[in-house]
Amino acid sequence: MELKTESKLRWEQSLKKPMIYVIAPFMSPSLKGIKENLQITMRLMARLFTVGKGRCGFIHPPLMTHDMWRYMVDVLKVNMPEQFWYGFAGRMLLDCDGVLLVPNWHESEGCNLERNLCLKHRIPYLQLLVTDSDLDLGVTVDFILDEITRVQSKKQTLEDIIAPLRQLPSLNVRTIIEKRLGNSYAEDPEASTIHDVITSIMQHIERR
Repeated sequence: MELKTESKLRWEQSLKKPMIYVIAPFMSPSLKGIKENLQITMRLMARLFTVGKGRCGFIHPPLMTHDMWRYMVDVLKVNMPEQFWYGFAGRMLLDCDGVLLVPNWHESEGCNLERNLCLKHRIPYLQLLVTDSDLDLGVTVDFILDEITRVQSKKQTLEDIIAPLRQLPSLNVRTIIEKRLGNSYAEDPEASTIHDVITSIMQHIERR
């Protein structure tokens, strides 16, 4: 079925909006505790969507998979290990543009793993200080969107510089890089391969 031109345009525009991953506790010793965690996060997500005013999307994998998980456990009698669900959520996190952490994220092993993933892959993140104030939530969403824009701009700058290098042989590129970035681009003055130059450029841009 072919989408109408107007619908297709709206769809393509929505794909360009940032996606923000919400890190919040899920597991609990009891099923009641799990349901309570999900209810707390669901209410928070609803407020985030409201204050976000359509500028971005929010995602929290357990809200998407909980019913399926219960069906697997209760009906199919299959209980996948925690590592499976951590990997599933982690893959979704890596596809997001930014991350928000709820105030008590540090109490959860899964949340700590996800936060470490942010650090490893340099995904911008902020911690919510409160979850019951639309004003504070709105300000936090503004901050994370600004940070996402800054990081994406930096990545584009890096790609603009690196793209021509991929086409060049070994390294007659040092003089080209020095002209564009100045002599301070390299930590290692002996860098002599494309990989070394790209690494040095990344370090230079991170210091800006």
